[in-house]
Amino acid sequence: MPQYQSYPSKPSPDAGDIFLILDPADLTDSSEGTTKRTTVGAVAGHGHSGFSATLGQYLDTASLQASVDALMALTYTPPTIALTASPAPSLREKGDPVGAVALAAVTLRRSDAISAVAFYRDGVLLGAVAAPQAQGGTETMTDNGGFSDTVTYTSVVSDGTTTVSSNAVSYRFVYPYYFGVGAAGLTAVQVAGLTKAIIAQAPSKAVTTSPSGEVFYFAYPAAYGALSSITDTNGFETLADYTQRSATITGLDGTAQAYFIYEFNQPTSQTLFTNTYKL
Repeated sequence: MPQYQSYPSKPSPDAGDIFLILDPADLTDSSEGTTKRTTVGAVAGHGHSGFSATLGQYLDTASLQASVDALMALTYTPPTIALTASPAPSLREKGDPVGAVALAAVTLRRSDAISAVAFYRDGVLLGAVAAPQAQGGTETMTDNGGFSDTVTYTSVVSDGTTTVSSNAVSYRFVYPYYFGVGAAGLTAVQVAGLTKAIIAQAPSKAVTTSPSGEVFYFAYPAAYGALSSITDTNGFETLADYTQRSATITGLDGTAQAYFIYEFNQPTSQTLFTNTYKL
């Protein structure tokens, strides 16, 4: 923090006396090599009236304390925090649980010493670090409460002045898509035996297959809504060439889920043929 001294040296400066800012960065002007100076304002208050080279702006304060406060307010920087987790967050199939998560928060002191670090699961306090590193560092915590549905972790750091939140780390769970080719009239169980894809609800999904006297199948959770379009590898609209039916497929979590199954109406033979299914 800059130190202050009146010049000429006297117990109480008079209006017009020179007031030096004894901050190495402010002692000389790089272009002229001259001492930077400002003049004292009101004598009684020992304030600052003039341009501050440190702050790069004009100040008019009533007291020396006010000048110091202005400097501190403009130079304070809150701490930072970044959160990671292991295993790495990924989209997972519902029924494929996560047993434990190791959390690591990297903190960094910027102005004031770090005084608190805490971890949260879905906004609920998971735990606080007993003695966080004052200068910053890596703080860890393990959540042993397994889960099989969407969970989001965050962490916070405080220096007693400001509390800063980290990035969010989320684990998401979905029911899968199923697609591929097979004989006409496959049951829901047989459709669930085709290619399985763990993907989030998406506007469209392109599927490339090579049927040999078979039909195309495409199935996904009915909660996503009906398809609006199916275009083939040549860009032609073929939605009318499919039959949509509702079915129940048992998920990995053991629950019965409503699905839409789209089945192509005519067996076909193709090589690396792409259909694009759009919601």
